Amino acid sequence: MPDDGATRVDLTAARIEVPAAGGRYAWTTVRADLAVPAKGVHELRIVLRGALRLAEAAFG
Repeated sequence: MPDDGATRVDLTAARIEVPAAGGRYAWTTVRADLAVPAKGVHELRIVLRGALRLAEAAFG
């Protein structure tokens, strides 16, 4: 990322390690609590790295 002089703030709410599920159509459930409860409306970005397939994201 170019250095444009802007201040960068890490707003990561949670990081989740996803274990291997055992096959292309095998699945596992992972959960994470937020470090600080969110209030109001926010933008959510889910970043997947590696050989992952995301079938569903649920919030409650």
